[in-house]
Amino acid sequence: MGNYNNLIAGDAIKPITETAVVLDGQTLTAGEIVGKITASGKIKALNTAGSDGSEVPFGIMVNDVTASGSDVTDLVYIAGEININKVTSATSSPAAQKQNLRTLGIYLKESVI
Repeated sequence: MGNYNNLIAGDAIKPITETAVVLDGQTLTAGEIVGKITASGKIKALNTAGSDGSEVPFGIMVNDVTASGSDVTDLVYIAGEININKVTSATSSPAAQKQNLRTLGIYLKESVI
């Protein structure tokens, strides 16, 4: 199994990705926690102060993505063991989101691969 962007922290839980539409105007990095806007179903950076659905973690970006001028489709980890040291969020620490991500099937841990 590959260690994509050093994000994969183990293989006891197979990494699962889902295709998602990144909202125009967003610049997201691999490992960034994202939320999903309820009305549109598009993803953007987790915004813990938001009220549009993006305040709830949806997954973790697989790749760096810039949606400039239009929405962009990319991959999001929705399950797996993810390296906590490579996870980022502008509005919350990864450790603070650990339990929320666990309910999705994402387990943040120290990398062992």
